[in-house]
Amino acid sequence: MPNPIATFTARCTPAAHSHARGLAGLVVVLSTGALAAPPVVHNLGVMPGGTYSFNGVVSGDGNSVTGHGDTTVSSGNPVRPFRWVFPGPMQVVPLTVASHGRGISHNGQHVVGFNQVINTPFRWTVSSGFTPMNLLPGGTTAFVNGTSSNSSASAGHGSTATPGSSRAIRWNSAGWAQDLGILPGATIINGVPSSFAFGISADGSTVVGLADWASGFSHAFRWNVPFGPMVSLGTLPGGYDCRAVAISADNSTIVGHGDTTGSSGNRRAWRLKAPVPMQNLGIIAGSGAYVDIRTFAVSRNGSRVVGTSYDNIFGNRAWIRMGATGMLDLRAYVASLGGIVTGWVLVEARGISSDGTAISGWGEFNGQARAFLIKGLPCLDPTSGWFPDTAPPVGICADPNWPVGSGPGLPSASVSITADTDGSEPLEHIWQVSIGGSVGTPPQAITGPIFEDPVTGVSFSVEGWTGPTITISNLRPAPQYPNIGVGVIVTNPCGSVATTFRELQISAVCAPPACGPSDIAGPGLATSPDGELTADDIIVFVSWFTAGNLGGDVAGPGPSVGGDGEFTADDVILFINLFTAGC
Repeated sequence: MPNPIATFTARCTPAAHSHARGLAGLVVVLSTGALAAPPVVHNLGVMPGGTYSFNGVVSGDGNSVTGHGDTTVSSGNPVRPFRWVFPGPMQVVPLTVASHGRGISHNGQHVVGFNQVINTPFRWTVSSGFTPMNLLPGGTTAFVNGTSSNSSASAGHGSTATPGSSRAIRWNSAGWAQDLGILPGATIINGVPSSFAFGISADGSTVVGLADWASGFSHAFRWNVPFGPMVSLGTLPGGYDCRAVAISADNSTIVGHGDTTGSSGNRRAWRLKAPVPMQNLGIIAGSGAYVDIRTFAVSRNGSRVVGTSYDNIFGNRAWIRMGATGMLDLRAYVASLGGIVTGWVLVEARGISSDGTAISGWGEFNGQARAFLIKGLPCLDPTSGWFPDTAPPVGICADPNWPVGSGPGLPSASVSITADTDGSEPLEHIWQVSIGGSVGTPPQAITGPIFEDPVTGVSFSVEGWTGPTITISNLRPAPQYPNIGVGVIVTNPCGSVATTFRELQISAVCAPPACGPSDIAGPGLATSPDGELTADDIIVFVSWFTAGNLGGDVAGPGPSVGGDGEFTADDVILFINLFTAGC
């Protein structure tokens, strides 16, 4: 199981005329060790009467696999797609003849593939069975290579009405084929530029593949819904042929393979995760002089990549790349963790689960071709996955009923902060605040809907403090602390990580309140001003005052505007006077 990953994003929801600044992402990785139980290599076997099984592709949840093999279930061509659901046995995908399984949904309930005789694609689901997928207008063949998390979109390529031309395709859930076009500016001498899709994101919004660029040259590409255009990802340095084969479920990382300077025309695996340029993933240590590498899959957050390597000493070997560990022989890696690999030659790693703890593919078991599924891989190496945090502070305005320094009250705003977590369930989030930012007071846990620091006087309202997203509002700062820092500790069975603190800076560029301290509610009792004075404002104020919520503390000693930490008749009188005056 890999560590939880926390990626910070923030969304400011200001009141009228308030000002907020953006917040970029931060990714951090847990510092943990491997789980005690060794991984298990599952031999997926064969279909009834079969002699082999190939090309296992695992579902996102790590429990189901599809591929193809032979069977005696039906007459004629014996090749059929299979579906294997933990703990087995292997099942024939119904109503599919002479076909290959090429992709599977996150929950294993949907399979996509193609008929190898007439080269036409299909989609099969547990609930609705077999459905053919369309060809491009004028086309005669098509191949599907992957599907989204819920199988609402799939990707592949097919022929067109132009002889010798192929186009990358995105299919929707109804099987309609969308031509993704070619790279803008592509030129081919004595031919027609083509494109081929090999991977699709979990949400179906992004397709990756290979497209002609010039005679003898091809580039990896990325295409986004609804209409692209296709964007070149280039090649490895010095390369002339490059393809993207998969994209991580969070859309952050694209992987593929291509040639490069010094590879003697042989392929190398690469990973692209902005802002880092396309990265050559190297070779397995000790490989021979001739090395050819292909990439097949990537985990949800891009931290683990798998594929196959051929060299003139060891032949074909499945590999895994994890952060800073370098490319590893998958069989040797599993054995080093205590997994039993006796009798196995792991040839190709074709798929990896979302959390990176399960890897599928095919190999030879005692000389017989068999699909495999490795489950129970340990947590990600804690030294990998760090990315620089260069984001500016987020602006947040103070509560309108609280004076900042000697100036007037500032309009309120809310800020939502999200930790985009990944890892084995269950995930626990403990949010923390440091008054004065990352160099301020010691971190304090946020344990309820109201945070109050009795020492500095800083307080604010909080929503979602136990989950991956919190929303901070009604902020009352202390004049000597112009900012606060917010961080989170994310914990799962592999360990925990404490993120760096993101700074929330009290904005000094804010206009006066839209109406005044009596405009505290929006439509339907929403606790944010809407520029109108209605019964909603009175109801919200009464509920705050009765509950002792800081929002009900609107008056200082006597009729002055500004809370004093006490709930008295002054608060009620001031609120009624302001409301009556339309302020």
